[in-house]
Amino acid sequence: MLKQGKRGGFTLPEVLVTVAIIAVLAAAVVPAVTQQLGKADAPAFDASMGSLRTAISSFVSDVRRFPGKIDDLQTAPTASTDFDLSGNGLGAGAGTLSPLGTAFTSSVVARWRGPYENSSNATGQVGVGYGWTTVNAFRDSLGFLVVDLTKSGADSTDAHELEAAIDGSSAGSNLTGLVRYKIGVGAALLPANTVYIHLMSSAR
Repeated sequence: MLKQGKRGGFTLPEVLVTVAIIAVLAAAVVPAVTQQLGKADAPAFDASMGSLRTAISSFVSDVRRFPGKIDDLQTAPTASTDFDLSGNGLGAGAGTLSPLGTAFTSSVVARWRGPYENSSNATGQVGVGYGWTTVNAFRDSLGFLVVDLTKSGADSTDAHELEAAIDGSSAGSNLTGLVRYKIGVGAALLPANTVYIHLMSSAR
């Protein structure tokens, strides 16, 4: 009886069939997985914004002033050197810009009962989904407390994606809803890489 020789590998048809099966599976599975990953960002955004609103409300209830930065929700503000919500610009923590709010006094700081918020990192940033993070400073715009979001290299496409997911808006409604932004030359965001979120009423 003749002995069958050992097979040295796969034949070309076998390899081609295997590759074709993998390609079909990838075409079906990858979009579904990507879609599910994107869906997880909307609840993450809602949870982050809800957490910030709750923390701010608790801060205001105790301190009776609005915080000027996210850090104020984690550690007590320092009297005379930390400022409350600014009138129209960036609050304390905005680099070289001078805060435009009113300095916290010792008696105001004594009412602080935090921490009210624990999700931000050492620089006062909170990841909110879709690759965006908050900046540290709050500001007041037309009676609303606003926090800016930033994303490295973001342009109008990124902003539209966030706007559509959160506001359910099509491109072009960037001056209404929660997510707002300005577009400059070449679809660049102004300020660069930045959108801003209307968090809550700041009427005082």
